[in-house]
Amino acid sequence: MVKFEDMKPEKQRALLLLTRQIVDPDAPRMTYDEIALEVGISERQLFNWRTQDDDFKAVRKQLVDSYASEMISEGFSALRKQIRNRSNVKAVEVLFKSQGMLIEKQEVTANITTEISEQSNSELLNELDTLRAKVDSE
Repeated sequence: MVKFEDMKPEKQRALLLLTRQIVDPDAPRMTYDEIALEVGISERQLFNWRTQDDDFKAVRKQLVDSYASEMISEGFSALRKQIRNRSNVKAVEVLFKSQGMLIEKQEVTANITTEISEQSNSELLNELDTLRAKVDSE
């Protein structure tokens, strides 16, 4: 797979602008047309990169995943503060769930009934032969 550093500058710029829209809530919102204009490509080219260029899509996912992993530590720090300073039970629940220590369970009860045919084996075989004859005649 291609690395970000190995991509053409236009693709790098497009990736950064697209990713910034996802990871930075304070970033100015840009349309695809505005991003393409700033990068110096057509909107169609940007569309093709976003939808058909596997390297572009993979690097974009890596950038977003990298940011998300940084946010996890910030999230745990915020949870820790909530738990220590405010005894926030919901924060404790979120922490436990994230560590697989608290799993929501639902109990399902099902009543299954089966009907057993009262027909004998020979009657069932006759019915089967009748059905086969109908299928063969069609």
